[in-house]
Amino acid sequence: MASVLDRKTSVGVGVATMGLVWGVYNQVCPKVADLRASRSGDAAAAASEKTARWTAGMLVVGVSLLTRDATVFILGGTAVVAFSWMHRHANMVNPNTGASTMPTARRTVHPGDPVGNSMGSMAYSPG
Repeated sequence: MASVLDRKTSVGVGVATMGLVWGVYNQVCPKVADLRASRSGDAAAAASEKTARWTAGMLVVGVSLLTRDATVFILGGTAVVAFSWMHRHANMVNPNTGASTMPTARRTVHPGDPVGNSMGSMAYSPG
């Protein structure tokens, strides 16, 4: 399938698609500086990043299919990956240390269990 754009126009549309991705992340997600200053692993920030990622990704795919141009897809997709990484990294930074933190198994696997009992109802209790 041949592109409907020439090379010069293709790059211009690709850069414009990057601008669309920036606009989606700018409207849906909190600012990166605010994420770095807040507690790490905020669920609301992670959900807004996921919403922005899917929305921006669908915009990139839509524009790429309309133009039938790989350059538009490559530039737009690169922007989605870059903005997603920036927001995810900022959400994992501990404001006290300034370093990113890895979530513990208790936070990722069993978020509803009380601290100290990561097995929940499956915990072994000697009879």
